[in-house]
Amino acid sequence: MPIRIVHLSDLHYPTMDLGTWASVKRTVAQLQPALIVVSGDLVDQPFEEDLQWARTELHGLETETGAAVCVVPGNHDVFEFGNAIRQTRKDCFERTFRPGMTTAVTLPPPPPPAPKPSYWAQVFGGIGSVLSGRQAQPVALPRPPPAPPLRSLIWQPPGLPILVALLDSNPDDCNIAFAAGEVSHADLTALGTELNEYKDPHLIRIAVVHHHVLPIAHSGGKLVGNDQLMVLRNAGSVLELLARYRFDLVLHGHKHRTQFARVDLSPGDMQGYPIAVASAGAAAIIDPYQPRSCGFNAIDVDDNGRITVTSYAYGHETPPRPNGDGDDRRIYEEPFPIVTRRAMMRARDRHGIQCRERIASFVVTDNGDLLTNTVLTGLRRLGGGTGPLRLPHISMIPPHGRLASGPALEQASLDEGYQIVYGDVDDTDTRKKYWVGVPADRLGGEGGTYRIRHEVANSLSMTQWEAEQRQPGMPATEWIGAIAAYPTDVLKIRLRLPPGFDDVQPVVSCKRIATFPGYTVDDDGNIDIPKGTIFTDDQAMKTHVEAGLTYLTAERIWQLTIERPVVGYSYRLNWPLPGGAPAEPVPSHTRAWRRTLLAMGERCRHAPTPQDLLARDVFRKLAAYLAKSLGGREVAAPWIVTLFAYDEDATALRPVLSRKSWSERGVNPGFLVKLGGGIAGAAFQQRRPVAWARGVGTSRLIEPVPYLRDPEDPSEPNRAEDAIFAIPVYHSQLQDDRRPSPWGAIGVVSFSSWSGFSEINPLAGDAPPAESLAMSSDARVVAQGLFNALLDAAIG
Repeated sequence: MPIRIVHLSDLHYPTMDLGTWASVKRTVAQLQPALIVVSGDLVDQPFEEDLQWARTELHGLETETGAAVCVVPGNHDVFEFGNAIRQTRKDCFERTFRPGMTTAVTLPPPPPPAPKPSYWAQVFGGIGSVLSGRQAQPVALPRPPPAPPLRSLIWQPPGLPILVALLDSNPDDCNIAFAAGEVSHADLTALGTELNEYKDPHLIRIAVVHHHVLPIAHSGGKLVGNDQLMVLRNAGSVLELLARYRFDLVLHGHKHRTQFARVDLSPGDMQGYPIAVASAGAAAIIDPYQPRSCGFNAIDVDDNGRITVTSYAYGHETPPRPNGDGDDRRIYEEPFPIVTRRAMMRARDRHGIQCRERIASFVVTDNGDLLTNTVLTGLRRLGGGTGPLRLPHISMIPPHGRLASGPALEQASLDEGYQIVYGDVDDTDTRKKYWVGVPADRLGGEGGTYRIRHEVANSLSMTQWEAEQRQPGMPATEWIGAIAAYPTDVLKIRLRLPPGFDDVQPVVSCKRIATFPGYTVDDDGNIDIPKGTIFTDDQAMKTHVEAGLTYLTAERIWQLTIERPVVGYSYRLNWPLPGGAPAEPVPSHTRAWRRTLLAMGERCRHAPTPQDLLARDVFRKLAAYLAKSLGGREVAAPWIVTLFAYDEDATALRPVLSRKSWSERGVNPGFLVKLGGGIAGAAFQQRRPVAWARGVGTSRLIEPVPYLRDPEDPSEPNRAEDAIFAIPVYHSQLQDDRRPSPWGAIGVVSFSSWSGFSEINPLAGDAPPAESLAMSSDARVVAQGLFNALLDAAIG
């Protein structure tokens, strides 16, 4: 949720319009702020009863809204008539307000204000006291205590990720002419010392001061030419301190004019730190010549740190309207490049490392395998530190997948001294965490470069049907992405989808750690993201980032380019899955026939019916055909033919009928093949025959599920198969399609051979010969035909 801050300034009691002030209070309550900031000039002159009124009013706002309230004094709160001309500073403000904040106790109603002379009588009286050397004193006030040596302070509002610097810009003596200001050198030194102690991250750092730190350009004409009488004399020193300690926003008043600006003390550095500066108008001033002379600001700080300032403008006889039109409001929204620049600089200070470019490339195969290749360039330390460091990499492995290869560094990286360091922290079956060790001599100058890859087999769903099987009720989408775990100038995420996804348009999403900006940084400067970390969507950041998504036609690659990715964010490419359901009755028949086959398989192991025996006879004909056509010249080599049916409850293929060349015993009924796993699972998922042979063009991404041997059958081979050929079987209405719908896939017929010379071997190569492909096509046609006959027998 965004944090709302209301910025009030220049109340100037008692010459303010009380009716307008009552409207302002109602409007502030409607805005529901978490913090109310008052940047000085609460009163016209530092009389104790007037300051007591201001304290009571602000405490009423504090009570009504539940917001934290902070106050800094203006020149009128400490000097008579607001002018420091041969006057000493009064201490009524310090005795009325504890430093920087409203009191936390309820105050009794203040007494009615004493009659005051007219404005011009006050002015001429003030000048007369100056010329005579006498100073006007409030009546019946006790002797002020000695002024505290330090008046500025650092404050953190309870429960808010905000750090506030409350700056007193009023001098102790009369050396500053008229209404100019200055933050004392002692205060600036003490603030720097205190800020060095603040190590916890904050979403935003705000400085509150009365005098303006930048010229007010929109002064309405009559104030032009008197800037030298109004300025913060040491604004440069104040801004330098705020830039050094990464303050994001300065709020001030003083000149009764609204303005929003930015200042960057390092304009030649692309990584400079811009500070936003917002001034507020006077909350309820009476000015008959300016119909919109009153104003205040509402600042919204998004969860990503973006600042939006809404300035309300109104006359002293016109109440402010929270939902007013453009004449009543001016809205300043920070551009996102400014937000990410600030986030980058904060991260550099916190992490102590930086990477020039990181390219995370992802290739998705037909089987839903995910091939990942990461190239990192320009990694270097910032500031101190001389030893090596480690950068984390995480392989995400879904429950249905497996780590097929890697992680592995390219040879050039190994030759330069990079190495992979394994750890058991957070390692599970679905998450493998490891680090790349970077040698110290690669962290200076232009920085180090390395390339690392890993491959996860059966990682992604490829159709809507698959997604529904694995996560019922969830959207039929998949995604890849990268987490910004350390400061990086440019992050590129590249995605190549397989044929069949050419019409798919990926969608960008941005998620941030739910506790952002709170996270842990390890000793190597990396963000620590333990398993189970919650991420939340950031739609505004997504809108900014998605402009960097392009399609590289020649390479068939989608590329998302992100400049200055925010540390703690996960940037993703999501895409919808193809493949809608065919018309009924195909899906209903398919599910019913799977259940029929699974039930038949269970009966055949115990008490088969006559129909089951008829179906089993058809299956034996199918097994004999496959053994003859695929077995090869080693006639005595063992083989198994298995009919699998898909079990939706297990999300796996389950054996129904099987035929062994060496025994009448069937395949172990507990032998399950996960959707997309093994050879049979790949054939079922891809809806095409799949051939595999040991050492013959085999892929590390498709490999057999370890065969579940029967401990009660001593005649079984004591080693794994040499070749497997799997043929998916379908609903009869879809069997002529080249790649039928997964809603019509019923199961798989698998032929496993323990021969190194079977007819499967040529099919498993990179370029199967034409005669082998013809044989494969024939086998598919015959297998489907016999399966149809088997199914007819099973269902009667």
